[in-house]
Amino acid sequence: MNKQKIVKFSIYAAAILVAGGVLAYRRGDVPIHTIVGTPMNTVTSGTSSADAEIAPTASSNFEERRLSQLITSPNSSEQLIFDAGYSTITVHGKTNSKTGTVEEIFLARPESYENTAPFTITQKDGQIEGSISFLPNKTKEMFLIYVKFNRGANLSKYVVKYDEKAAEDTADTKIGYYFPDNGLAEKNIAVLSKVRNTPADAVKIYIAGENGDDAAVRETLEEIKKLGVKITKGHDSDYEKSRAISEWVSQNIYYDDIAHDKAVRPDTIALSNILKNHRTICYGFANFYAALCQSVGVKTICVDGAAEYAQDYDRLLTGGNEHCSNAYYDDKLGRYVLVDAGWDTSSIYDGKYIFGEPYPHFFDGSPLSYSFTHRFINAYYIDFFGI
Repeated sequence: MNKQKIVKFSIYAAAILVAGGVLAYRRGDVPIHTIVGTPMNTVTSGTSSADAEIAPTASSNFEERRLSQLITSPNSSEQLIFDAGYSTITVHGKTNSKTGTVEEIFLARPESYENTAPFTITQKDGQIEGSISFLPNKTKEMFLIYVKFNRGANLSKYVVKYDEKAAEDTADTKIGYYFPDNGLAEKNIAVLSKVRNTPADAVKIYIAGENGDDAAVRETLEEIKKLGVKITKGHDSDYEKSRAISEWVSQNIYYDDIAHDKAVRPDTIALSNILKNHRTICYGFANFYAALCQSVGVKTICVDGAAEYAQDYDRLLTGGNEHCSNAYYDDKLGRYVLVDAGWDTSSIYDGKYIFGEPYPHFFDGSPLSYSFTHRFINAYYIDFFGI
């Protein structure tokens, strides 16, 4: 989805003729699980296709948990840790050359970007500390914590809520600020363990578009391999490689507003088109990122589902299938790394290429921070180099 404006689109596969490799599409209100490739088989043995759909839906009855701490990333060398109190929120953590230094942190109401309460912060040698003390004039209210770094065009945003009497059944009746957990932090990760394989005929369309032949598939994959090696030169670990690729994609690929507004065809998200034109939509960003990672040995999956800006957090549980991002399991770290290079870009194409400085908010965000903006529905593996 586009960073410049909230993007809502739903397209779905109306028919797939595997024999001819042809997809017929129409735009409409019916969401899809994936743009190309239905039905899918599961990678996890003994798992049915229905088992993969474990993210909350409109009928979910999940009681919101109230957390006193938010850690923005599992990477301890570049994370902010927010602690919530009754009338205060404190922050401490580390930044580096990848994240940039923090210019400001402030509290704002969702309906505006207005700085309601600025944090007082101090920074030295990559260490940051800060706090605010602010009592809302309402007993219940939702806020966003904005973090502005000295790189990138956008602000990192995190949801925090205030409830003056959140725990009347306890001795402490004045809870104050807290970070909401709507269940997605855990359920999103669970979705990643139910990965589906994409059929080979659909994989070819993902690579070379509707009319691409076997020669076009081979040529495109060779270009992807060369680009993957070039981007990751000097990087050894899967984490370093995946990060370098995420940065390159968000720096060099543009969100295609025209394709989004008029029609999204399989060619729009095909690797061959992205290599040639440097523009696509979110599904194309996810495909392109996964292919580049796979080309250098990082087995990366695509994850589709709902996405909302943090200010629309409460709509996530009922949102449709409208977005796609990535994840991979890092054996060395022993955890999943979540990536959304499409949301890290600020560049758009609307008939001309308009560059916007990317920012690394959605590389390796914590499950809780992702739960403010993403609801995973399906995880699928496109084996680009196995066909």
